[in-house]
Amino acid sequence: MPHHAIQQSAPVPSVTDTQKASLLLRRSGARVSVEVGVPDRRVRVLSTRQRNVPKPHNGLGLLDTGASHTCIDEGIATALNLQVVNRTTMRTAAGQASTSVFAVTLSFPGTSLPPMPSVFALGANLGNQGLAALIGRDFLAGKILHYDGALSIVTLSW
Repeated sequence: MPHHAIQQSAPVPSVTDTQKASLLLRRSGARVSVEVGVPDRRVRVLSTRQRNVPKPHNGLGLLDTGASHTCIDEGIATALNLQVVNRTTMRTAAGQASTSVFAVTLSFPGTSLPPMPSVFALGANLGNQGLAALIGRDFLAGKILHYDGALSIVTLSW
């Protein structure tokens, strides 16, 4: 039995509104507010050296069952001055691409989703899609994702 759940839905008082909500979910996918920040270890280092800690970036994350790993927008990684901790090859619909791996902190403002205090996220060009992050199967593992396109409801339980 799930202990927590979040639900994304739109009010559907008429058939026309139901169709609009369904179309929005189909076009935009299951999105959630996300905050991308500097990992705690880096915050401690910067604070010890009396350097400014970049403020977290707030944006939208897409719950993406097609992504094996969580990804963040490379533009955000640059703005936060995140350090590249590794390089890897990422498989995408367009083929394989070399990408950076960043240590980040992710949280989900306005939801009861548990934060990801120190995770490795792949860099990806997401800004042109209006996304700060793709929330991949590494985060979704152990959770229940229910996508009801007919009712335009997405529920994530854990």
